[in-house]
Amino acid sequence: MATIRLFMDRALRQAESELASCRDLRGQLGIVFEHFARRPYAMLHSTPNAEDIIEGVGTESRKAIAECRDGFRAVVEKLLTPAEDKIRASGMSFHQLADAILNFASAAKHEARDQAHLDELLLNLTTMALRCAA
Repeated sequence: MATIRLFMDRALRQAESELASCRDLRGQLGIVFEHFARRPYAMLHSTPNAEDIIEGVGTESRKAIAECRDGFRAVVEKLLTPAEDKIRASGMSFHQLADAILNFASAAKHEARDQAHLDELLLNLTTMALRCAA
């Protein structure tokens, strides 16, 4: 559990650091997805016993993952705040859109057939998010 928390906390801090110099929502989402989905996916799938690791995630590890996910959700909410009126006009709040983005990215990370498929799913997600914020 400590390793999962350390990895996820580091991912969140790195994303926040990189976001400080990025002003474009597409680029910002790319940074979030890099640290929330792409790197964890690549790391896990480069491990020969990935299935054992996934099956061995216990209650405390799930709690640490959920806490870090909440941190990423807060980051995405902050990124979407400038487009709040446009997002609301699309029929949802920026909180709902942030939640949907993180839920979809998480599902993509777990369901992708390979890295290329994950990239395709995240590109589609970015396109949808940008349309809601445009």
